[in-house]
Amino acid sequence: MFDGEQIVERIKQQVVEYQQEYKIKNVWFRGEYRLFDIMLPSMYRSVLSEEEIKDLKRSFLNFREQEIILDYENWLRNKIIERSTNTHNDGYTTTSLQDWDIVFYEQHYGMPTRFLDWTYAIETALYFATQNDGGCDAKLWLLDPCRLNELTIEAYELRLANSGEYERFLMLHRYNAAQQLPVAITAEAPSSANRRIYNQKGTFVFTGLRYINFREFVHDTVTEKGVDEISVLYGITIPAEDCQKIREYLDKKCGVNHDSLGLRDGNHLTELFSFKQFIGQHLQL
Repeated sequence: MFDGEQIVERIKQQVVEYQQEYKIKNVWFRGEYRLFDIMLPSMYRSVLSEEEIKDLKRSFLNFREQEIILDYENWLRNKIIERSTNTHNDGYTTTSLQDWDIVFYEQHYGMPTRFLDWTYAIETALYFATQNDGGCDAKLWLLDPCRLNELTIEAYELRLANSGEYERFLMLHRYNAAQQLPVAITAEAPSSANRRIYNQKGTFVFTGLRYINFREFVHDTVTEKGVDEISVLYGITIPAEDCQKIREYLDKKCGVNHDSLGLRDGNHLTELFSFKQFIGQHLQL
């Protein structure tokens, strides 16, 4: 029997061995509290029905779904901008939110986006992976973001979210089919208004508008290009009986918990600017 610290150290050793074998300099992590068959951004979970998500039989969004997503993104962005000079109940203001910071704020405070959350801190990912009751196995995903970008934008590098580029980035991903593919993005200097991105050491994969399931995209792309899938995306299964031990170790020995990750203030804009609210107003027009 291993305690939480030993389990975490064994996982970290697996990560080291993985990086050495595939010569990966930067590795990102993502924790999932059970073994999902698919990996979807929150925006697609909003647009698709629960029944379809449970039994996903298609790879791509149709044109109507794409247009709804783009309209919702614009509506949501405008709503955030309207509130940019207000102070919220949690004490944070959006006065300084501009450009990429707006969509990063949306992502980290529970609003639907086309981004998948990743982090360069394994402890953060393990925290989210172990947020279950111990009744099921969890998953720690490892991603080589540079290799992903090499497959999509033909550049083995991290895509930095530079100031002033977000609108241009969206235009390219809306009208240029060749650029409607996932891309790994890191926030070079996120706004101090977004406490969570700092605390969680957050990074993102922007999923584009073509593939629904990110894991399917990786599989299809590496198959087409003759690349080893594991060199891009790799999953470590965490047995159910280890989840609580890891969670307790992270809290007591590492100080990684609900409060330290900035989760206490809740997702105060989730309902106010939800996809349901947008559809309700959209149908009235």
